[in-house]
Amino acid sequence: MYPTAGRAAAWANQFLRSVVQYKMKQIQEAGAPDPGIAFGRWLENVAKDDYQESAFGRVVAEALRAENEPTEATAGDAPLRWLRGEIDTLTREELAALRLAKYPAKARNELGRNLILSVASFAREAGVHGVVILLDEAETMFNATGKALLRVLSAMRVMLDMPGGIPGGVPILGVFSAVPDVLEQMTKYPALEQRLSVRGVSFEEGVITHPRYTWRRFKVKRTCCDQLEGVSWSWVGSQRGIALTVRSKIRTWGF
Repeated sequence: MYPTAGRAAAWANQFLRSVVQYKMKQIQEAGAPDPGIAFGRWLENVAKDDYQESAFGRVVAEALRAENEPTEATAGDAPLRWLRGEIDTLTREELAALRLAKYPAKARNELGRNLILSVASFAREAGVHGVVILLDEAETMFNATGKALLRVLSAMRVMLDMPGGIPGGVPILGVFSAVPDVLEQMTKYPALEQRLSVRGVSFEEGVITHPRYTWRRFKVKRTCCDQLEGVSWSWVGSQRGIALTVRSKIRTWGF
């Protein structure tokens, strides 16, 4: 999947809409006398909650307020743009309304990482149990050589450790989809190879929490998707970080 600005915007809108609908349903089923007031109080709690990105709680609370009742929006669509990572589009007035500061260039990678982790943690409020992130055609990252390749391998290792390294864990299943050749590159970075190695009974033999399995072994697309759902539940449930999907060079399937 190759995200575009339009697709990112549609995803963000749908995510916020799903959270509002799910939470309002919960409030109504709980018998709250005034669902609107109850929703507002929940937003106040969201704004105070702690997330990997310190500003996430108050910004997502404002975005949800605007989604639920546009007339109550205090900063227009600025919260939505910030959540999409469009931080350069926010004016000085919008930054002030959201109590945000401009991010220096060197801090933007950390901001992006913290936003992904924050969204994954908050996704439970939409009634989901975790988030699956698919990095398709991951072999293109291995076109680098020398020190550049080692930086790629190091970054993959950091991604593996990141969700489980946060207190309480973050329910993320990361899937690298790549051709089998990349496995040869793993030997250049033992820390990564260790995390993605298969010991004992393999995935195909019934152990679905293994970090690696072969895409071409799935003969039916539906079977593959069912298996991935099982993998997601097992890995997210145990707060594990990453899975490597090795696909055939000839035949691939998308989601």
